[in-house]
Amino acid sequence: EGVEAAREAVPRSDSQIYSGLEFNFVNGCDTAENRCIISVVGPRVEVDYYSYSAWEALGLEEGELLGAYLQEYLSQALDWVQSQRPDVGPDRFIVGEFGFGRDLPYHGECLAAARTMLSIEALEDWGAHMGIYWQIVDNSLSSATTWSAYGLYKAEGTRSLTGDAVVSLYEEQAVSVQAYSGCPQISDDGIFDSGTLDQRIAPGDIVTIIGSDFSDSGNSVLFHQGTQRIRLAEGSTAWYESNHQINVQVPAEFSPGSNAIVYVTDADGIDSNGQIISLGTE
Repeated sequence: EGVEAAREAVPRSDSQIYSGLEFNFVNGCDTAENRCIISVVGPRVEVDYYSYSAWEALGLEEGELLGAYLQEYLSQALDWVQSQRPDVGPDRFIVGEFGFGRDLPYHGECLAAARTMLSIEALEDWGAHMGIYWQIVDNSLSSATTWSAYGLYKAEGTRSLTGDAVVSLYEEQAVSVQAYSGCPQISDDGIFDSGTLDQRIAPGDIVTIIGSDFSDSGNSVLFHQGTQRIRLAEGSTAWYESNHQINVQVPAEFSPGSNAIVYVTDADGIDSNGQIISLGTE
């Protein structure tokens, strides 16, 4: 009602004002016990747009199914809305947030870029009005966010592979879904105490990081805990590196009793997936 009143108050304005309803759950919203914004409120409000904060459809390890899940959830949302607003079509839907953290355990920079393009292709094919990528720049170095490496630009200012893919999208005006390869990858359970070979790790311990496609030299390792991010490289205590193994000391200033995220950046500036380590005491 407020939006309609504003339109009537300034009928000749060059500006446009729109209303929208955000929703972030679709799956399982069709039961009496689980009433959701999009299934209950969505069909009953005269908004201009419906905005899907799409994280539930994107948290998948099976990347090839990502586009299908995204389209399935959008189609279900559209069906609910059309039950009482049959004039509403896909072009009245926005994907208000989507993105892929390079530092997530099953991503890394290659998969983050590829899945971003898969998502954009799925949105175009489905007919959504627009998609809004999260986010332009990584969360700042003072941020306490757990998973933070979503940016088209990294916190250090360099462009990520996802950023390169989006630039290409604008230049070519076409979605290019390609298989990115050669990115560093930390193995599952690939971080452990170098001396005990145990995954019980404390601040100040020397750890071994096992993986693939690290650079022979010129790698760095980022440790992230709360508001602290510390990057270590050649010249650091106990440093050793090869294309499949890095040894490094966990920052002694980190707090025991809390988790930390670790990922590797190769000599070309490409980030691996992240792994969580649980920091105990000696």
